[in-house]
Amino acid sequence: IKTWSNINKGKNAIDKQIRFKNLNISGNCVVKSPSVYESEVIEKKFFRAKMSYIEGECGIDIPSKSSRQTILKIREVFGSIIYLNFERAKSQDIPSSKFIEKLLSIKSKSTSPKLSSFVLRLIEKFKKLNYISIPVGDCHGDLTMSNIIFSGSESIYLIDFLPSFIETPLWDIVKLEQDLIMGWSYRYMQSANKITAKIVFDKCIPNQLKLIKSQWAVQTRLLSALNLARIVPYVNDPITEQWLELNLSNELKKL
Repeated sequence: IKTWSNINKGKNAIDKQIRFKNLNISGNCVVKSPSVYESEVIEKKFFRAKMSYIEGECGIDIPSKSSRQTILKIREVFGSIIYLNFERAKSQDIPSSKFIEKLLSIKSKSTSPKLSSFVLRLIEKFKKLNYISIPVGDCHGDLTMSNIIFSGSESIYLIDFLPSFIETPLWDIVKLEQDLIMGWSYRYMQSANKITAKIVFDKCIPNQLKLIKSQWAVQTRLLSALNLARIVPYVNDPITEQWLELNLSNELKKL
């Protein structure tokens, strides 16, 4: 059972999960989403969904427990999802004001002057544009290692679908970059374990990620910075704050 305090967010997340169609990849492996048995609004305050429980390896457990075959399948999963979602998406011109509005909301919730300054710099970048052409269509919304579960040799599950203020498969690109390249999932690790995790995560990077980044270069950089900015209100430890400062600074330099 999962509960959301934001009713619309919960409904949209479950709707995404239900709409996801099984995806066949090599070796008779199928990518699925957990079955949703029922959902309801509780006291007009919460949204709750009951779904199947999936056991298996996910997130940071993968580097220490998974075989080379598993890692290659995960890379294929990421690549297949990216390919299908971009194939179905349609380019639209989105007013930059929509992104600025989102960033102003993020800044209003920030308690860190330094992180807020990064958000303000990003707002200035968006102000230079009248609109941004991006592919609009299906996406997971939070496609990271932590949100896939490898359940045996024939099943991989996608969990925790995330709705966004703009539905674009570019979110999946920047989320994967945040996790596989910037090291979000293993930021707390030390020394040898961190090196091992980085090596494994590098091997999970699909070729499609690099291809999409080259085709939508400016858009990917802007959304990558915005994606990092969305973390700003939730930073509550020095390691995450340091990680975020470094990566936000790097992304802003690219713009």
